[in-house]
Amino acid sequence: MNKEKFGSLRNAVQKTRETVKDNVNWETGNNWGIYESGLNRDERGDSYAELFSSVVPLDAKLTNLKKYIEIKLKSHKGQAVGIEVGGQGSRLFRDFSPGFFEKTLGVVLVDKRDEDQKSADEKMKHSVLVEDAFSSKGYREVKKWLGESKVNLICEKMHGASYDIPSDPDYLWLNLSRWYRLLDNHGIMLIQSPPIKKHDMETLMDWLVLTKHNFQGFLDVDWRSETISPKINRFGRIWLRLEKHDGAPKELPKLERNKIN
Repeated sequence: MNKEKFGSLRNAVQKTRETVKDNVNWETGNNWGIYESGLNRDERGDSYAELFSSVVPLDAKLTNLKKYIEIKLKSHKGQAVGIEVGGQGSRLFRDFSPGFFEKTLGVVLVDKRDEDQKSADEKMKHSVLVEDAFSSKGYREVKKWLGESKVNLICEKMHGASYDIPSDPDYLWLNLSRWYRLLDNHGIMLIQSPPIKKHDMETLMDWLVLTKHNFQGFLDVDWRSETISPKINRFGRIWLRLEKHDGAPKELPKLERNKIN
């Protein structure tokens, strides 16, 4: 993606940032718990398990998303690092076994925790960074928090604010590639896309198919897509699971339109 195109897309996102902050303030203030989702299935139906279990190869041993992640990352138990992008993360990481993570982080536009929540998070070594997770500054602050560490689990399932993110495939790939660079070997990403326009969806789906085929054995990639309301001029979403194995590329495989179309 050229700098001019990226700049125009970033400007579009920046213009909506304050509006998004206001919306999050109003919605969390009116108990819209969707902005603080947990790992396990619950009555609200907005948990990570609810959305991502279909892209995780569960079996008799790995019976749910929590077991899947903890068994896959068992060699890092007690030293694992987790990040929720675009989410507070408090509820998500509280649902894992105590002490499984060494430290965790949530990256959000608005920190809505009260003092009791902040105290509870501090005890479980969870931090909240108030930044735009998709900005260069936000990314730099995350790297500063990480220090020399890599991330073992990266999760993202934004809702309302995601409608302001462009569905341009180059823009989405660029942001995903940033987070991929932070992922440790054998690390796991669970990513929900923003609402995507139909022609952009076709490009992204082709890229996923090529990536899965070309890097089999090095990258474990699975996804599901779902059509959403055409009234908002968007076609659907993608729920993606990506895992790095030995020999995985250091950089996320490129989205090259001339090889797709």
